[in-house]
Amino acid sequence: MARKKLAELELSLLHLQQNMDIPDTSLNIHPVILRAVGECRRRGMRPSVEVMDAALLSDSGFLNQLQGDVNGWIKEIQKVTKLDRDPGSGTTSQEINFWLSMERALDRIEDQLASDEIVLTMDVLKAAKRFHATVSFRTDTGLKEAGERVQRYNVLMKDFPINELLAATDIGRISMAVELIFAHFIKKLKLTPYPVVRALPLAEAISRDLHDQLAKVLGHVRLMHMDYVDFDRLVRETQGALEMWESQAKEFANLARELTRKRSEKFIPIKIRAAHAPLQERLRFVHQFRQQHEQLQQTIVRVMTQGGGSADSSAIDEIRLAYDI
Repeated sequence: MARKKLAELELSLLHLQQNMDIPDTSLNIHPVILRAVGECRRRGMRPSVEVMDAALLSDSGFLNQLQGDVNGWIKEIQKVTKLDRDPGSGTTSQEINFWLSMERALDRIEDQLASDEIVLTMDVLKAAKRFHATVSFRTDTGLKEAGERVQRYNVLMKDFPINELLAATDIGRISMAVELIFAHFIKKLKLTPYPVVRALPLAEAISRDLHDQLAKVLGHVRLMHMDYVDFDRLVRETQGALEMWESQAKEFANLARELTRKRSEKFIPIKIRAAHAPLQERLRFVHQFRQQHEQLQQTIVRVMTQGGGSADSSAIDEIRLAYDI
């Protein structure tokens, strides 16, 4: 239980470290607009152009300032809408958290744009016939395209069960987590146009997470000093988890090829570089070494006990000690 709690705490700290900061957009409001909206609220009125001093609607200095504010909003919003990340770098959680954070950031921007202060600013510019500052505003911000992209991608990202892997404290849970992850990945990838060119490096990021979690779990035991029966059981269980990866990755690769054809996406080789492959190879070598060592030891003991007699127990112990790893 304590180990599970520590794993959960470690996972929480990891998420804090891996969250990519999305700029917090704060849109500047002209003081005259702020005062007008504040006065309307005190009177219980809905802010509108009619509450503004009529002279301001023809004051080029004031209108230029408002137009400058709007241009500033566009630049601030573009700092979010033009953001992207390389899915081939970092972890699975970073890709997931990036798009979920993007959705929250875009929602906050939309809330600001719906505020009385922003609406009144735009209405004043429209009333003053400064249409070039308002007509293309939303197009220039890129909000529509960014919002649609984020919504599509988050069909995949929401409820992505990567935490099942990152919090796993034994090989059995790792194996189950791999199955859960690919079940979600494959199912959702069919429903959303998340590009195959991003999906492949995301699968490789899952492999990196798998490697790290296997190394962490196996790092708690001394493979060369374990009782052979326990060692053999652990290795076979680990091989089972790796075979689970291979079968799921194969199914994913088949889907990726199918989607590339259906969506007419640019052809790319469908190949997943498994980051855990070197660990798998080292584990195979250690298992083979210990297996041969165990067979040699058993052969020597068997030879010593042949002929109907029994070998001296101290001699057998000496053999075991001599071949102790």
